[in-house]
Amino acid sequence: MSEPVQLAPEPSRFGRRSLGRVALDFPVRLQVRGLPARLSARTRDLGLGGVCIATASRFDFRSVGSIELMHPTVRLQLPAEGRWQMEACGEDSFLTGIAFESLDSTALDKVWDLTHVQTKYLTRWLGQMSDFHDLGLASLQELAQLTRLRDAGTGTVLQRQDARIAGDDSILLLMQGQVSLERRGSLGRRLAAADVEPGHSFGGLPLLTGVAPGETAIVGATARLLEISRGAFDVLRRSSPTLALEVASIVTRRHLERAVGASDRAVETA
Repeated sequence: MSEPVQLAPEPSRFGRRSLGRVALDFPVRLQVRGLPARLSARTRDLGLGGVCIATASRFDFRSVGSIELMHPTVRLQLPAEGRWQMEACGEDSFLTGIAFESLDSTALDKVWDLTHVQTKYLTRWLGQMSDFHDLGLASLQELAQLTRLRDAGTGTVLQRQDARIAGDDSILLLMQGQVSLERRGSLGRRLAAADVEPGHSFGGLPLLTGVAPGETAIVGATARLLEISRGAFDVLRRSSPTLALEVASIVTRRHLERAVGASDRAVETA
């Protein structure tokens, strides 16, 4: 698994987070200077300031001139420019940050409506279906605006036990699909740790504690995940340190619960 390709200064990688971004998936097309046809992509998040997109291959993000949003309820052609690009860890795809340029009031209203509706949906999902259900409404809304969608195919390795690889330290929440966690014992024997249940968190230990992952996460059936990246979590630490501590506590507690369960099962089968 290769390291992310840093093609822009770190402060620009995550766009204008002060405007809020929310995980959202729909098709877009890019006008890229030098390409004979528009480049198809899918969004990973959307905000008033721009969008994160996924493509199957790298392209010259500096040559982006415009983006066409092809949401089922909204079609917009917007002037845009590329800001950053990186390889998506564990996937055969690349992520690119696109900034909107000079939105008029009509376009701004339409983008605002899309982000508002999706924020409400994700806030409700986080509050009813996820490990973060005990957080208050305002905290859930803030958390929703730090998420990015991540799709992973069967067999994808999302993290490896005892391996610290740049870019794969995100906090992940399973929305759909199947993810299995495995551990290797001291003699190298593979031990099943747990299956991640929908709404449960995993990953993020390198981000939260500086410790390498204690388990390997493998996609068993195509999975849709909510991702809180290192960059997004750093924004949360600065803007809402108390909420960041709550999130860290919830994710760490889930890790500990799985570790205790795995230890108990190992004792029973010894």
